[in-house]
Amino acid sequence: MTATAPPPGAATAGAAFFDVDETLLGFKSPASFWGAWSATPEGRRRNGAFEDLLARARAGAPRALVNREYFRLFEGVAVTAFERVAAEWYTAVRAGPHTAVLSAHAALRGHRAAGDLIVLVSGSVGPLLAGPARDFGADLVLCGRQLAEHGILTGEVAVPMIGAAKAAAVRRVIAGRRLDAARCHAYGDHASDLPMLECVGHPVAVGEDPELAARAGAFGWRVLSRATGPLETRPDPVTVPPGGIPRRRAVRAPVRAGR
Repeated sequence: MTATAPPPGAATAGAAFFDVDETLLGFKSPASFWGAWSATPEGRRRNGAFEDLLARARAGAPRALVNREYFRLFEGVAVTAFERVAAEWYTAVRAGPHTAVLSAHAALRGHRAAGDLIVLVSGSVGPLLAGPARDFGADLVLCGRQLAEHGILTGEVAVPMIGAAKAAAVRRVIAGRRLDAARCHAYGDHASDLPMLECVGHPVAVGEDPELAARAGAFGWRVLSRATGPLETRPDPVTVPPGGIPRRRAVRAPVRAGR
């Protein structure tokens, strides 16, 4: 079916689920963040390992494997150090000319105006998503959770929020909130987002991933351009609770999946 953002003021019993990297953001946040992290002593020591992992990803290594290996590069790093550099990184990149995927951001604004629950679903982690969640006005963030002991990252994530894990997290929100899945929308840019897209009545493909485009064409899904531009920031204020995932004041508490 063709999916469109509902008009402002329409009644809703659904949610809009958005992949983040290259669906809402015009770049891959982990790779972009490494540009900032590589300037730290810990980053410089592991630049070679990052470049090797990047080459494996480009050669087609499974996304869940790449995700785990990426966060293992931060083993032994203080949580506070990771969070500090993450905040500095996003402050720097958010003002760039290609921060947002314009069509998906416009769709998100339509959903927010209609009163839909705005949910980000990402293989990234909380500290890297705190800024985007604030800018995009997310109500919930479903993401990977880095494991730590005594304030030091172990290098592991509880569950990579990739593929089937995204779908499971979306289903939990739909069931827990008693939403109508047929009225929910989901947006993704890669074939690994298909399990999430198939959870809802209105799947939307972003960009030109061949497998995703083929599925969209076969089933009549809407396809949005992945053209990028400057980020249009939200005018309404947010609060940031402990853990770094923003929420709108007096609206809904955020959720982390992957526990």
